Amino acid sequence: MNNAPAAHRLVIVGQGAIGSLLAAKAQQQHLDYGVIPRNKQPLAMHYQHLASGLSFDFTPTSVTQLSLQDIILLPLKAFQIDNALAHLTIPAEASIVLMHNGMGTIEATQTRFPSNPILAATTSYGVYKPHSNTLVETGQGKTAIGWVQHPNKTVQQCLQSFLETGLGPLYWHDNIQLALWQKLAVNAVINPLTAIHQIKNGGLQDPQFNNVIHEICQEVALVMQALNMPVTIEALKDNVREVIINTADNYSSMNRDIAAGRPSEIDFINGYIVQQANKLGIDVSHNQRLWQQVNQLAQQS
Repeated sequence: MNNAPAAHRLVIVGQGAIGSLLAAKAQQQHLDYGVIPRNKQPLAMHYQHLASGLSFDFTPTSVTQLSLQDIILLPLKAFQIDNALAHLTIPAEASIVLMHNGMGTIEATQTRFPSNPILAATTSYGVYKPHSNTLVETGQGKTAIGWVQHPNKTVQQCLQSFLETGLGPLYWHDNIQLALWQKLAVNAVINPLTAIHQIKNGGLQDPQFNNVIHEICQEVALVMQALNMPVTIEALKDNVREVIINTADNYSSMNRDIAAGRPSEIDFINGYIVQQANKLGIDVSHNQRLWQQVNQLAQQS
């Protein structure tokens, strides 16, 4: 049994890959949790991790059944966050955890919920759903989390125990914005390039991509430095290379979205970088080009 404080319940919004993974990890740890389905998907799930498997049923939770002690995790696409929050009846003391690729949702969430404890998290775990009721974990990653507003000690203890056990190693950041920008730089390289060229992440190890990876990281570093974040181009490139190597056999989420004709998170990744750069008067033409290319591909599908 997990030793996290029993007073808190984990409520997972949606049944995407990461949401289903969180539910599977909560099930393994025998935690009190519920799932708010966003679509009419089956509640039964089979979770496959390496040689082991776990079959279980999600515990459905109504959008009006949320309590003060709930920790509400939103492992959704960035463009789904605001709409999802608008349809939830969230008490003022319930905690909200934003968990997605890209940036741009924190400010809107703070405006909508000025009194709630809010956290931001990101994970690099490899996971996908070949079928609506099947979840496959393809590789271990790491998870970063930190407070956005109104820290709560018992909530932090609960999340730290859950995520360290389920999605560790876990890194708790006093400055989560820096960690989110570092992850944004990785996503700004891997997601659009693998979507445009329809290749696995490992395909970016080809020398033909060296120059564009350098240019993307250089532009992101300039924006981060202008925002007073300690960063170097080489550090960003090292992070990108590490993720490319560690996830070489994986397809990025944007690759799969474009291939399937689904909306992508490009507006919240390279688009967000362009938005911030424009405010600062910084040229990020490579990010601008990738933003436009992916949006063009989405329109064609």
